[in-house]
Amino acid sequence: MAEQRQTTARMPLLDRKGRVLRSSWAAEDLFIYNKEAVAFGGVKEWEYYQLFDERFVFRLLYGHSRFVGLARGEFWVRESGRHFVTGPVKFFPGDSYDLDFSAEDPHHLYVEEENFFLSLDYDGRYRRLRCRGGAFDVELMLPKNGCALSTANPFRRRRQFYCGFRRIFPELRGRVTLNGQDYPLGERSFAVAESGRGLLPRRLSRVCGVGCGEVGGRRVAILMGWGFGYATAGTENALFVDGELIKLNRIREKRAGESFLERSRFSTGEGRLVLDYDPEEDHYVRKKFPMLDLDSHRTVGTVSGRILLPEEELTVTELPFLCEHSHFNWW
Repeated sequence: MAEQRQTTARMPLLDRKGRVLRSSWAAEDLFIYNKEAVAFGGVKEWEYYQLFDERFVFRLLYGHSRFVGLARGEFWVRESGRHFVTGPVKFFPGDSYDLDFSAEDPHHLYVEEENFFLSLDYDGRYRRLRCRGGAFDVELMLPKNGCALSTANPFRRRRQFYCGFRRIFPELRGRVTLNGQDYPLGERSFAVAESGRGLLPRRLSRVCGVGCGEVGGRRVAILMGWGFGYATAGTENALFVDGELIKLNRIREKRAGESFLERSRFSTGEGRLVLDYDPEEDHYVRKKFPMLDLDSHRTVGTVSGRILLPEEELTVTELPFLCEHSHFNWW
């Protein structure tokens, strides 16, 4: 595995021919999304939010390709398995979602359709998010603080690329209701935001995981992911301990069986991280959206094991964790 390469100053994402200028990672949003350099059409742009709580999971996705755009709010009640989803699909969306910006640039979005309302305001310090869809109503205040990772990587075809930014929010305020019932956020609640920009292959598979919580009096967050681009110099894998980023190389996954509810082990070659993941629920999604086939196992559970730091070893016990195994087929 090649050594990870860090970018520490703002720079354009693409060169004049639409190729990734520097395959690497950054601790903040440092890649300037110069979309005008993209070699040809077909860019996909999206924003994705997840809110985890021991009683529910809320997801919000909005974005578009050249031909279709969508905004979807999903609310999943863990104990009962009830699942609520709503949001519009638009053909030839144009600039409906206005995603030409880099991930952390201040931006605003307002969508109001039948049975769906979305308002997002980001001023560079706080994200104020409101999503209402029939049965559920979610309002969040997400402060900009720590736990962020950005990556820029090419694919085999050099003019294809993926630029991703993810931020974990261990501290958040908000209000969540379902069918008029309040769901106060708990001590183990956290949120994660993802910004994705890319000229992607038609068929693609991705694994994406995130966890957050207290470990031995320390605040620990985990980001992992692979499948989007040749990430030899900039993986989507990192640890955060009390807000300090510790970059990880490749993470290996070994599942005990074929079922996504089987225990699996995540580990790094250098032994910095060895975690057993015990999924508790599997939310399987098999959808045919306009211009996209999606097959996805979205599991929720806990990880336990060890994290080796330069001066100490942390024992992890039942840290909340979400993981997605997805296959995409774009048309």
